[in-house]
Amino acid sequence: MILHQIIEGIWAFSALALAILVLLHSPKGDGIGAIGGQAQLFS
Repeated sequence: MILHQIIEGIWAFSALALAILVLLHSPKGDGIGAIGGQAQLFS
């Protein structure tokens, strides 16, 4: 039971951290629209 709570906490934290990273990234293009036009996604 404790292990389930630990895994659930890690899952929630990783989801929140991923959302914050995506919001803070703010790419130079127009967000989702720039992904289709350019291949420089991780540069």
